[in-house]
Amino acid sequence: GSSDLLGLTSNGSDMPKGFFDHSIASAAGASVVAREAGLRPADAFSAGLLHDVGAALLYRSARSRWQETIVTEGDAYYTSLKAERAVFGAGHDELGAEVLSYLHFPPSIVDIVRRHNEDPDLIEERLTSVVVAGIALAESDGTNSTSQPIENVAHAIETAGLAVSKIPELTLSLRDEVDELRALLR
Repeated sequence: GSSDLLGLTSNGSDMPKGFFDHSIASAAGASVVAREAGLRPADAFSAGLLHDVGAALLYRSARSRWQETIVTEGDAYYTSLKAERAVFGAGHDELGAEVLSYLHFPPSIVDIVRRHNEDPDLIEERLTSVVVAGIALAESDGTNSTSQPIENVAHAIETAGLAVSKIPELTLSLRDEVDELRALLR
């Protein structure tokens, strides 16, 4: 529904490479962490799925300028927030939040999209911390980010109020949920 509303499709033909895989894994990670933290998994899932919508919109609307924001590391690449702000005057996080706000998405989802790239220590809202931890968990399990990756999964998990010792268990749950989602989307 949201993809259609925003003019995005799941076939991936006009999206940054790996965008949908990253979105699905981030949504699953956010859901898994939320469940463990005692929060509503559906809210975290939705925010995880939408967190990089601004990146997709920048890619779709200004691909040649978007290319100027790319950082390459080995086989992986992602966009630099600093470069996005220099090229577009705003980052994908800000743009995505503005678009979702305009479309009357819940303020909690808008806030998560706006703040998902912030230092976890600066995030006060628990659901935002949980979603950031879920995104970090997905990235630490090998899902390439299409935007600047979260550097320290252990710190993100701790900031969400969970023990670092839970990471292996959370990772297994993440993999199960991603497999279920992929089967559902086939």
